[in-house]
Amino acid sequence: MARLKIKIFYPAGFVSIILLPIFCIWNLNLTGRFDKVGAIDVGYFYHNEAEEYSSKKFLEKIKSARIYNEIVFNGNEINDRAILKRAEIKVATIVNSRDTINGVLFKLTDKVKYQSFVSAIDISQYKEIQSIIDGDNIWIFYTKPAEVKSHDYFFCGTNEISRKIEMNSEKTEAFQQFLQEKTRSFLLLTILFLLMCLFAFRKIKFL
Repeated sequence: MARLKIKIFYPAGFVSIILLPIFCIWNLNLTGRFDKVGAIDVGYFYHNEAEEYSSKKFLEKIKSARIYNEIVFNGNEINDRAILKRAEIKVATIVNSRDTINGVLFKLTDKVKYQSFVSAIDISQYKEIQSIIDGDNIWIFYTKPAEVKSHDYFFCGTNEISRKIEMNSEKTEAFQQFLQEKTRSFLLLTILFLLMCLFAFRKIKFL
């Protein structure tokens, strides 16, 4: 007597092996897990403001307070990389020696490449360095950190309790927001898992 051979398919296995990784990647991409976000802290001078509110005196003081080593990009990537390397060494030397006499001035022309501009911004964010952007120029200089005197203050108990209540409220709100974001992120995966379980139980019942 020939034994009947029946091919048994496991739908949940197909879902987990093929579709689940695809949907996982799609869900991660949908929630922006692969996005790279960057930001540059930039402040601009408004030169058309009234004289009593003008920042021109402050800007002129910054320009005249240092001897700036001017750096001009020529658009050649190899030369610009060499220029940026020298500028980086110069800025590091200024910071390490706490030099308040010299500085670096990047003059951005129409020839400058985008990557060179980004590298110049990165150099201007070097540790303990100060920088100002105005027009097509970036002034980089070092200033001595201000001495901060510590004072002992007396706080009333009521203020302390209010501060603790406010901090707890902020923590609770931040946790709820975090929980909502995680719930939205794993919603699709939860649905897929439930479907996989449904297919598995239906197949077991059928067998």
